[in-house]
Amino acid sequence: MINEELNKVLMTSGELPTMPLVATKILGLLSSSDYRTQDLSRLIKTDVGITTKILKIANSAFYGCSREITTVDRAVVLLGSRTMKSLVIAASTKGVYKNSGLIEHLMWEHGVGVAIGCHMIANKLKIPMKDEALVSGLLHDIGKTILLQKYPEKFNEIYQDMYNNKREFEDLEVQIFGFSHSELGALLVKNWKLSEAVELSIKYQNNPTELSAINTDYIKLCACIHFANEICMFKGIGEREPRSDINLNENLGSKILNLKEEEVQEITEHIFEKYQIEKDLFN
Repeated sequence: MINEELNKVLMTSGELPTMPLVATKILGLLSSSDYRTQDLSRLIKTDVGITTKILKIANSAFYGCSREITTVDRAVVLLGSRTMKSLVIAASTKGVYKNSGLIEHLMWEHGVGVAIGCHMIANKLKIPMKDEALVSGLLHDIGKTILLQKYPEKFNEIYQDMYNNKREFEDLEVQIFGFSHSELGALLVKNWKLSEAVELSIKYQNNPTELSAINTDYIKLCACIHFANEICMFKGIGEREPRSDINLNENLGSKILNLKEEEVQEITEHIFEKYQIEKDLFN
């Protein structure tokens, strides 16, 4: 059940982030089981920005396609609906973030880092939801964006308290708002009609084991977010400074994924290197 304060935020939906109109239409078409590829291509081509980003990401080392993709028509045929959906969201999300200040800029960098990390971990461990991993990582903190836009003073107080007193962000949110950014973000992506996998992995990103009572198929996806998030904090991606106090070997996500100590170290360094190379793809 949605608590009263969270419901109040959702009811003032005029201020909530929205997907760009063309992206919304594309995602709606992709949700249909009988869409025609030519209709999808035609719709994507109406937005030059989305088209350019899709082709840029699809042809990057990040996605690792074995064949060059030079047109939207070719991308639609070769990549399939799930991958196209994740690329459309990746190409559109930057516009959802307000990038006017330091905190907004850091949150965007962090989201990109976690997206790259989630996708890489899912790909390496052959978790069958690597496209959802990209989207979940990119949107995992979208609830923070809403809180910053609607309650800037309270949000900045939380940020300062977190850094100055080494307290957990989510604990402070619940104390002040009565709900967390994870809950808020999950409800937002549900309103956007994204997949249940994305919704639940965002909602339970800090407590992946709680998903065992709901849907065990999503636990590893959620664990990828949890692990990639802490790797980015440890490395200082989207943070004011690296969080050297984090012990990645004790991370709940890495334990759920059954990673050995040497694997944790290897993945951590690989994500940091990949982020340095691939981060501009999402801008």
